[in-house]
Amino acid sequence: KFLSPAANRLSCWVDPLDGTAEFAAGNLRSVTTLIGIALDGVPVAGVICKPFYDAPDSDAQPEQPALPDLPENFQVLWALVGVGAYAWSGKMEEPHFPISMSKQSGAKRCGVGAET
Repeated sequence: KFLSPAANRLSCWVDPLDGTAEFAAGNLRSVTTLIGIALDGVPVAGVICKPFYDAPDSDAQPEQPALPDLPENFQVLWALVGVGAYAWSGKMEEPHFPISMSKQSGAKRCGVGAET
């Protein structure tokens, strides 16, 4: 179903600079890039990237809430229907950490490093 759908069945949304006000204020660590993909109008995949993850902290930057069970150095969150959701550092040599699993996978635990 996902391997070679006709182009007219796909929709893609891209927000290259989610957090425009934060970007303008210099709060770069609050800025993300968002991508969503739908097949026949149904969401099937998404990516959230923190392109300025390693930017210096700004005094004006609001406190960022900690996300449970995520590695501290993640730059990318991605998910695919039937596969699950993952956190990744953005470095090719590093693994992708599962943060949740789809019902289809049969996983009984969720969180980074959850066993499948």
